[in-house]
Amino acid sequence: KMINGSKADEQATSSSMKYMAFDEIKRGAFLAETPMRRSEHALVKWSTFFIMPLFALANAGVTVEGDFFHSLADTATLGIILGLFVGKQLGIFGFAWLAEKAKMSKLPSDINWKQFYGMSILGGIGFTMALFVANLAFDGYNLLLGEAKIGVLVGSLLAAVYGLLVLNKVLPSEEEVDKMKNDVG
Repeated sequence: KMINGSKADEQATSSSMKYMAFDEIKRGAFLAETPMRRSEHALVKWSTFFIMPLFALANAGVTVEGDFFHSLADTATLGIILGLFVGKQLGIFGFAWLAEKAKMSKLPSDINWKQFYGMSILGGIGFTMALFVANLAFDGYNLLLGEAKIGVLVGSLLAAVYGLLVLNKVLPSEEEVDKMKNDVG
């Protein structure tokens, strides 16, 4: 199309349109995801929540033998479950609360105590070190070692599930986070 009828105007318009088209292509390429990236994103949850824990358990030498439900009532198993599930959250939350009351520390302004409690529950997860300690403590006592492993797995699972439930209830939703970001920025 000619603007004002001149050849120079036509070339300028054509160059401008080419530049705009090139800019759109460049923006689209930047925003586009490669098939590899899409595959990677699709596998993240499987890798994080199934493959890595399975790999960690296999490398930790975890074998659960005997009567699983009978082992849950054994004192070694119950002690480890209570230590991981109750002891960790009480210790983490309790000492943080005491430290703040003693004015030794301060909770960050963007976190409340309910959220901190949810995070303290997650302290019961971390079975790799607990299994390592159980292997040292019960070396040569296979029955107790099996009970300890069951206690570690059950205690970690309880902490993970309960922590997820608490945090899901007390953390802001994505919409609330977006609104807070918009209010600040």
